[in-house]
Amino acid sequence: MKRIGIIPARSGSKRLEGKNSLPFCGMTLVEISVRCALASRVFDKIIITSDDFSHKKNEEISKLVEFHSRPSLLATDETTSVDVLKYICNHFSFKKEDLICMLQPTSPLRLQCDIQKSMGNSSVSVCVKSGNNNWLRHSVVEIYKKYNISNYHTEDVGKYASNLYFNGAVYWISVNELFLQNLLFSEKTKLFVMPEYRSIDIDLKQEFDLAEKRFKALDVLKIFEEPLGVEFDD
Repeated sequence: MKRIGIIPARSGSKRLEGKNSLPFCGMTLVEISVRCALASRVFDKIIITSDDFSHKKNEEISKLVEFHSRPSLLATDETTSVDVLKYICNHFSFKKEDLICMLQPTSPLRLQCDIQKSMGNSSVSVCVKSGNNNWLRHSVVEIYKKYNISNYHTEDVGKYASNLYFNGAVYWISVNELFLQNLLFSEKTKLFVMPEYRSIDIDLKQEFDLAEKRFKALDVLKIFEEPLGVEFDD
């Protein structure tokens, strides 16, 4: 069984043009996701799939990082994350038991501990929404209703389930479950709760600016350099 981190970095964006390649604290959102993935030390391979390689300077960071040129048909507004992940799995001939973890560049406040602690056959990061938070757009309750899913599969989550939202930071799923469900979550999916402060999913300029401010305040790059403390065996 292998663990593969997949970073989808499509160039197109409706609301914030080229957001994955915009300067963010001296880097790009793609580079931050790569650094976080490497800091977690849980992956056998990290794949950046994109139709734009302006951020290809990352390729020398580690031998674990591989760039994949995404076909134009998989870089449209209609392309889903599931479409991309299934294509990657087939392209690289991943096995059914392999675990993949999608790390969207638009979640720059995700830390290596989030990747480590959420790791499993099916797990997705969420957070409790409060106040006038506009960047959390997808309610767990509503999405689960849409796909007729009722089991949250997380202890004590029921008491605040109505305020849970997907934050887009971490999606773990086995290759087998991905093809079986054709979704990134199911009745088996565990909900991994992250702090709301670090759950910004960038779509707009004001979210980009807020995330950058919090990134600096938390000194995230220094956190990436902290020792793991736990070793993960295959």
